[in-house]
Amino acid sequence: MKTTIPSLPAKSLWKRLALVSTACCLLAGSLSAATISSGFEPTTNGNYTAGGDVIGKQDTSLGGTWTSIWTTPPTGVIFSSPTGQAGSTALRIASDGTSARGANLQVANAASLLTSTFSFSLAMNVQSLGTPTSGQQVQVQFGAQTFGNNSSWLKFGYDGGASGNQNYYIQGWNGSSLTSKYISTSSVTAGLGEWVTFNFTVDPFSHTYTSATITGSKGTLAFDLTGLQMAWDGTTTPSNYLSLVTGGGDVVTVDFDNVSISSIPEPAVAGLLMGGLLFGLVRRRRHLA
Repeated sequence: MKTTIPSLPAKSLWKRLALVSTACCLLAGSLSAATISSGFEPTTNGNYTAGGDVIGKQDTSLGGTWTSIWTTPPTGVIFSSPTGQAGSTALRIASDGTSARGANLQVANAASLLTSTFSFSLAMNVQSLGTPTSGQQVQVQFGAQTFGNNSSWLKFGYDGGASGNQNYYIQGWNGSSLTSKYISTSSVTAGLGEWVTFNFTVDPFSHTYTSATITGSKGTLAFDLTGLQMAWDGTTTPSNYLSLVTGGGDVVTVDFDNVSISSIPEPAVAGLLMGGLLFGLVRRRRHLA
């Protein structure tokens, strides 16, 4: 005689489906929450000292030690400053116009986050600018250890321009060379001395910026990404170095704060997770029936 096991009531099934859906959302959320960040705070993010030179200091949150990009001159040009976007400190470069200034560190803790689509954000505050002698007085690079190398995920910064036109910019590969896209500072802030935050989403597989925005006191604006890939010429896969630089002939003071890098799971991953769990539940119900 065949024994029939009663199937799950519809109400019970929907409860289980709701639980599965919630579990999938929580799992997807936990995947997207893979983040490393630093506000350059003493004791919290590393052995920084407010007002002190950060060259040679380790940022334990990022997993690297600051080194000077150019050894002669200058050395020890980046200082912590009590003008942070949040918290008590920021990293400051004060350039006197005699030479380029800059330092970098390897963001070792972010290495595993760069193997899939990831987001990157960094706050910047151009405090002052003397008479500009060139463009792109403030430059940020994330990727290559060597500054100026075209094997990088990101290049962006501030361009006061020799003509006085002030813009924020990003750079990307257009198929044959690096090209810049600009947003006027007056569209984002009321002037110098205000914090702005650059936010990017990068797809390392298609070598593209999938989004690039800047947020200031006047709101959030998106950069035009038409014809633009990420700042990589396709020769060597970018690494995980963060470089902060000011131009050689410019008198400029700029602060940086709140760097953050997060992994972003592909939508297909969440779909597969939910599909697999739902398939297992339906299969079990059919088996019991």
